[in-house]
Amino acid sequence: MDIILYILTCIWTFISNPFYGFVVFLAISLAIATVFAINNRTTNPHKMTRLTYVHLAAIFTPILLFGGHMNCSGGLLACGMPAIISQFILGSFLATIISVYLILPMVYPILYRARRIAEGRLYERLNTLSATLDLKTPKLYVADCGLPISFSVSGVRPAVFISVAMLELMKERELDAIFVHELTHIRNSTPNLKSLVSVARLFSPLYMLVRADEILQREELHADISVLQISSLSPYLYSAKAKISAVNI
Repeated sequence: MDIILYILTCIWTFISNPFYGFVVFLAISLAIATVFAINNRTTNPHKMTRLTYVHLAAIFTPILLFGGHMNCSGGLLACGMPAIISQFILGSFLATIISVYLILPMVYPILYRARRIAEGRLYERLNTLSATLDLKTPKLYVADCGLPISFSVSGVRPAVFISVAMLELMKERELDAIFVHELTHIRNSTPNLKSLVSVARLFSPLYMLVRADEILQREELHADISVLQISSLSPYLYSAKAKISAVNI
């Protein structure tokens, strides 16, 4: 109880400072404003990504200032516990970002026992479709998995993962439809956005008000539309989805 009172006293001392209090007010206002902006139905994945970064910056700015506040009940040493807590939160956030964007993409091939494909007919199909969408060809991995799955990774190491079961289940043109769907996600940085949403939900209570699932669902539909815009692939998108649905029943 004494520790809680101690921390609350430090927080009150911090926000009682006119400058810090004003910064906290602006930060909270900006964080709330970004929630409303993200929930706007016209928000696309790129805009949502930018707004989410602004939201996180607004959330962490007061924490950063509080961690270095020198007028807290006699100075930083006198208020060591709150400073340590704020630094722990910031450290956890940075570690999470590094893990999600740098480490996790390198771990996926291990988790899914995936081998990289850099030549052959399958890779050439991905290369051709990437050129159609004006994208640099991402890395291609075939996952040793008995379920028909596919997903993409964007960012520093863009890659498309497809399972052995998916390759066995689909015809060539159906695989093309799946590739275009995943390439569209890479073009729109959807995988990064999904990771960013998870981080934001973990560190910002206000972000729980964001209708992120609705926006991500729209992005799935947009990826399907990209396939439909290539008229020769339209029927194969539907047949591929039907096959996956039949297996997952």
